[in-house]
Amino acid sequence: MRTQRIITIVLFAIILILFLLHLRKPKSSPVEILKIDTISLVKPVEKVVIRRAKPKIIFRRDTIIQTHPFVVSIDTAVQRDTISLQYRYPENILDLSISSVPDTFKVPKIVYSFDKKKERWWEKPAIFVLGTAFGYLLCKIK
Repeated sequence: MRTQRIITIVLFAIILILFLLHLRKPKSSPVEILKIDTISLVKPVEKVVIRRAKPKIIFRRDTIIQTHPFVVSIDTAVQRDTISLQYRYPENILDLSISSVPDTFKVPKIVYSFDKKKERWWEKPAIFVLGTAFGYLLCKIK
């Protein structure tokens, strides 16, 4: 009779300790992971080219001035765009070339993911073994 009481008290103490440890253990909560990625979209711009265009000549004088043939050309960059212009006289031919830098759009992409914390590997087998032992001892007491 005395042995049964000791076993019952020991089992009750073990169950009480396990219950208190279970209450003290923090619950596993998911961890939020925030990833920010930037995607760059590049939109190419077509080059504008005018070759061998014949401009219209408007005479404002009635006298003709003879000049020697010449070529006027200019190459410049304006806000990262390149402009080339060439004019040939007396052929009266105009060449124009405009090339632009591709447009770049930056789009932020935000990715949310949740990572759940894993339990320790020994917790479930320990609960199973203790439950089986407790059931076996309860069966032996009666």
